[in-house]
Amino acid sequence: MPRLPIPGADEGTWGDVLNQYLLAAHKSDGSLKDDAVPAAAIPDATITEAKLDSALATKVNGAGGNPTMGGDLSGTASNAQIVAGAVGTTELAGSSVTNAKIADGTIAETKLDSATQTKLNASATIADGAVTTVKIADGNVTAVKLASSAVSTAKIADANVTTAKLADNSVTVDKIATAVGPTNGQLLVYNGTTLGWTDPTGVPTTLDDLSDVNTSGASDGQSLVYQSGTSTWVPATVSSGGGVTDHGALTGLADDDHAQYHNDARGDVRYYTKSEIDTSLAGKVDDSDARLSDNRTPVDGSVTSTKLASDSVTEPKLSVTNSPSSSDVLSWNGSGLEWTAAGAGVSDHGALTGLSDDDHPQYHNDTRGDARYYTQSQVNTSLSGKADTSHAHAAGDITSGTIATARLGSGTANSTTYLRGDGTWATPSAGTVTYADVPAGSTFTVYKPPAGSWPGSRPSARTDIYFIFKGSGTAGTGTSPESIMIDGDDWQILP
Repeated sequence: MPRLPIPGADEGTWGDVLNQYLLAAHKSDGSLKDDAVPAAAIPDATITEAKLDSALATKVNGAGGNPTMGGDLSGTASNAQIVAGAVGTTELAGSSVTNAKIADGTIAETKLDSATQTKLNASATIADGAVTTVKIADGNVTAVKLASSAVSTAKIADANVTTAKLADNSVTVDKIATAVGPTNGQLLVYNGTTLGWTDPTGVPTTLDDLSDVNTSGASDGQSLVYQSGTSTWVPATVSSGGGVTDHGALTGLADDDHAQYHNDARGDVRYYTKSEIDTSLAGKVDDSDARLSDNRTPVDGSVTSTKLASDSVTEPKLSVTNSPSSSDVLSWNGSGLEWTAAGAGVSDHGALTGLSDDDHPQYHNDTRGDARYYTQSQVNTSLSGKADTSHAHAAGDITSGTIATARLGSGTANSTTYLRGDGTWATPSAGTVTYADVPAGSTFTVYKPPAGSWPGSRPSARTDIYFIFKGSGTAGTGTSPESIMIDGDDWQILP
């Protein structure tokens, strides 16, 4: 197969290899051989008219290139038209005539099949229930549109015929649902279940027949006024202006006509009730003469978001320096609020500006927290020096002063009473303490007189009572202290 010479590999035959390669497509004179250029080697749209031979050029430029059409077509090949009426059913492909292909107003009734023409010319009938409320424009159902007896009770939703729907004088006797019609002079009454017509038996004929009217003592020119205290109407003289002279004869005394005064509701808003104050002060007592400072004046930030009704802050309520446009956002410019165009925004909270601004008034900062709560230091200061009304102290807590005798026990404490073990100040029983009153094994501390002697005998023979005394001792002994024991009938000094 012819090929190009390979550099360095065709020494001595280089020219022969190249000539064999060139002769594959060229003549000996260097021109291309016939049919040497295949159709695939020619790029599309590259052969110009000048490259065509004369015969072919004549065909291209002659009448044969744009012939006149015939048959169902008219015009030339470059502008062929379909002859009118030439396209019949057989010429149309199935489903090729779509709605968009049909010009408005071009389908005559004769073009419809017989079944469709029958439906088209039949009397129009609306299916029952097909015309719903939403299908009827407001105000379009007039009286003439309704057939006689068409609006039955079942057609009217409960409670939808309001007073405003009734024309004046439209409710006649026949329209009132009663078992039977009325006779002359009868009254319409309700028996708790239905309406009915009844004879006017028992209907009051004079004012005195009314249970809450008392005309006793009435005179010319008087009027009936209502006495709220007795819930009755009584005769009274009214002034020339039509009023009364007695305050109690006025009507509406129970009405809230004096908004400048406090009733329970307004008083509760302005003041704390006794029960509220008692609850607040329960369990607290001052142990000094301190007074609470007055702190009734509201401070900034004390009106929280919970005081605002939902949706109450509308755009006009905002204190903003400009008016908003669609999609604007509310921002802080360093000195006030303003509407600005929405930007791309950020997704990281920490990337926002103004994080130190007070943008969340629904939460507490120091100002709002201090307005709503007492700080720890305030509470500690308020409770300092105070104790619960019910508390106790150890005896060791009393380091000075004197305890009042009334705190030690009940009864009267004076120079003639003593405090008993049951916490009662009592007067000693009359009489003297005898020997028999002294319990066995009792020991007493006594003082011996500087001079003299002890009694020489004891009241009875008991040897179980001991006296321990202080003093200079028995004459001649020089010891102290010494004991004396009742032994036998004599007092014995025991060293």
